[in-house]
Amino acid sequence: MRLCRRLTLMVASLLLLLAPASFIFSVAPKTIAQSLSQSDLDAIYDWPNWVPTTAATPPECTTTSTNPVGGGPLYGLTFPEISNTQDLINNINSFATGTPFAGMGQEFVQYGQQYNVNPALVVGIAWKETNLGTAKGVKGDTNDAFGLTGPFSFNGVQYPVNSYDFVIFSSFEAGIQPINYYISSAYLTPGTPRYSTTVLEMMVNGYTPTGVNAQGTGGAQIAADATLDVMSKLFDGIALDPSAKPTPDTTVTDPCTGQTTPVTSAGAYGWDMSGPNAMITYNMEVEPWLSDPYPGVAGDTIGSAGCGPTSIAMVVATLTGNSTITPAIIADRYGPEYHDSDGTEWGIFPVIAQDYGLHDIGLGTDLSAAAQILEQGGLVIISVGPGVFTSGRCPVCGHFMVIRAVTPDGGNFYLNNPDSYPPYPGTGNDDVIAYSASFLQNADQGHMTQLWGFTK
Repeated sequence: MRLCRRLTLMVASLLLLLAPASFIFSVAPKTIAQSLSQSDLDAIYDWPNWVPTTAATPPECTTTSTNPVGGGPLYGLTFPEISNTQDLINNINSFATGTPFAGMGQEFVQYGQQYNVNPALVVGIAWKETNLGTAKGVKGDTNDAFGLTGPFSFNGVQYPVNSYDFVIFSSFEAGIQPINYYISSAYLTPGTPRYSTTVLEMMVNGYTPTGVNAQGTGGAQIAADATLDVMSKLFDGIALDPSAKPTPDTTVTDPCTGQTTPVTSAGAYGWDMSGPNAMITYNMEVEPWLSDPYPGVAGDTIGSAGCGPTSIAMVVATLTGNSTITPAIIADRYGPEYHDSDGTEWGIFPVIAQDYGLHDIGLGTDLSAAAQILEQGGLVIISVGPGVFTSGRCPVCGHFMVIRAVTPDGGNFYLNNPDSYPPYPGTGNDDVIAYSASFLQNADQGHMTQLWGFTK
């Protein structure tokens, strides 16, 4: 249960591919099409909000990033399940202050509702493409803040394009309805070539199919990260519609994999400790795990130091449906390389995920991202330092646990603690205790240090 080492993520290079009738997802000047001048590149692609990432190889849902793929009731492609659209209008207006879209929050929301498109997504694309119309570059005076290229027609009108094929609108406001129509028809209509269910998938499908490779997919992840960064700002302080809260006998569907998962008996997104939606659970403090050796350090057992392998065993067994995957199997296979006197190394988690066919996402300490993973039917491992969760047995130790569910408002989390027998105060190993994000983040309480998300 000792604290573990951090690993450094490698940052992948990025590639831009241009696509007709699509968005231009821009990355690094040295990799963009050679037809653009350096001055054009400097004018357009000096973004302050790109997020370093590790490029992933297809399929598009396999990714390692500081942000998730973008799905669920708030961060998906369709209109969000919120009770007060005025809050979203106000947030858009605040975000767009000083840009050509100032005061147009109502228009973004109105057309988002009409075409069932997430307004925060549209604003995020406009920010990523042109800083909300303030960085024109090769788009010139087209008023095309969304990077839409021709040929493009809407309501029977064939729109003109400039010399770089960017669509020309009469004003920035005039582009809001057409872009919502385009996203709805091109990306949200089942059976169409670019049909997408997540922000990342939409960005991947926005590239020309020819030549898309690991580098191109990484560029799509960068575009998704930047868009989601804006979306998270626009949804700040906005809660889900209570009427949209699922009842215990309904399900949620992972937009990336299509996996359908029931909600918990407490009405939260995620997994229960018992019942029809129970995750597979192991307790390191009972036999046979208590006395099983944990290879790598002489004398260590799963009971004394195996919270890492016990946590990941629960995750893998639950998501794969394979109950033969136990803490002992994980400890024996990975302990010799990933267990030393400092405890279980953090690098064990992506390796195990790959070996068992799961998608792993490094989340840093982003609990909002963790909530999205849970909403999609996944599970999250949390690493904590000395605090409430270690005080019962080893006040100076670190610890790993599983975050198994999140309340519909995304603000409180249920845990599955592998070291919960006898029950220590604050273990969170039942449906009664839902820990707030602030509690988990507080260094004197939960003392969260790292999160990893896993999906099937």
